[in-house]
Amino acid sequence: MAAEVVNAETDNQQLVPMLDQVQENLGATAQETRADGGYVSAAGLAQAEARGYEVLTPASSEEDRPYHTRRFIYDEARDCCLCPQGQVLNYERTKTNRGKYPVRVYRCRNFRDCPGRRQCSQDPKGRQLEIGPYHAAMVRQSQKRQEKAELLRLRKVIAEPPFAWIKRHQDFWRWTVKGLGNVRTQWALLYTVVNLKKLFRYWQAARLILQPS
Repeated sequence: MAAEVVNAETDNQQLVPMLDQVQENLGATAQETRADGGYVSAAGLAQAEARGYEVLTPASSEEDRPYHTRRFIYDEARDCCLCPQGQVLNYERTKTNRGKYPVRVYRCRNFRDCPGRRQCSQDPKGRQLEIGPYHAAMVRQSQKRQEKAELLRLRKVIAEPPFAWIKRHQDFWRWTVKGLGNVRTQWALLYTVVNLKKLFRYWQAARLILQPS
């Protein structure tokens, strides 16, 4: 439905561009797009929401920790954060993060007597929490994960088999050309073969009829 090759180190910024491409190719996106964890970014999720794309992403393995960031509650009205122990993290300062947007920093001042201090943070100044402009989108995504855990488990049986088929049956384990443009072409050939293979089964079963042009 959509494919791209980029030379970025991560896929964090690719979620919305890929969904835009699906929208352009098909006229619509899936009712619920289940994306790989590599696509997760606060800005990307917020942008997807703004464009009306329904997205579901997996949680990181660290989210099971009792003092993971998602277990803290941000109280915008009081301009503070509440930890799982009920302690208040007060506003400390505003800084610019690597995404070049401002984030508000909150810090715990009651950590010395907290029973969860060692589990929460080793910072000698107390636990620090950063709240950016896309925090609400991350919170909503966390809630969706809990409500739709079964859908997330289905992602791997939908998205991963084509990659295994390319490696095992096409014996393709690495690019054999150089240059971004050439790699894009090679990838286009590979995913076209995968799509034709799937369509062929429908043609054979007469479940897909091509209209004459």
